[in-house]
Amino acid sequence: MGKLKSRKLWMAIVIAALIVANQGFGLHIPEQGVMSMAGVIMAYIFGQAYVDAKQPSVITAIPLEMMTLDTSVQAQTDASVKTDEQEAPQDQTV
Repeated sequence: MGKLKSRKLWMAIVIAALIVANQGFGLHIPEQGVMSMAGVIMAYIFGQAYVDAKQPSVITAIPLEMMTLDTSVQAQTDASVKTDEQEAPQDQTV
């Protein structure tokens, strides 16, 4: 759903619709004017894409300390498993 809010997407849709409408419905807008508008919109899209690419993503902005696992929980789990094994009666059938 977030992709539908993209200004780059909507600008591309608008210019594509303008080109199709000008050719298909005969809006009589000079083709040079339509292509000039398309060039401006394409420059905007590429410029915005460049700016977006330079921004750090959410994942890379998380400090490394927050991404490490708490090993004390794993150690407690391992210790409880060992005590359960020690308390279980040994079945020795010969």
